[in-house]
Amino acid sequence: IRTALSSAPCGTPPLVVHVDDYLGHQQDPVLGELQYNAALTQLSRWYGTAFVSYADAVRDLVYADTAETTFSAPWPKAKDGTLKVDVHFGPTGHQAIAWALAFAAIDAAVDYCQDAAHPADSTEGGGLEAGR
Repeated sequence: IRTALSSAPCGTPPLVVHVDDYLGHQQDPVLGELQYNAALTQLSRWYGTAFVSYADAVRDLVYADTAETTFSAPWPKAKDGTLKVDVHFGPTGHQAIAWALAFAAIDAAVDYCQDAAHPADSTEGGGLEAGR
């Protein structure tokens, strides 16, 4: 992150976007699954970079029903009754990530335009987090 933000070949640092597509079922405790999301959120806040979380958008749907395979990988049971680990989801999950990125890009563009049009009224952070 530091290297990307300090490299400014044209005078402006590049856009850094963190994308969280990790839904989990790699660890037994749910809180262990959320540590990755918390770390990415903290990094993006610390460095002022963009953060898009597909996982946040679909987590409630996936965790509510482990038989759900629209937004997550199948959770097949092994012969001993435990869940096998497979983190790769299908085409619908990939499409949902694309939609999340598109929404974030449009939201950022709207924030930028609103801030440019009303510089005295703009709030730090803007966007959905500011309660628009």
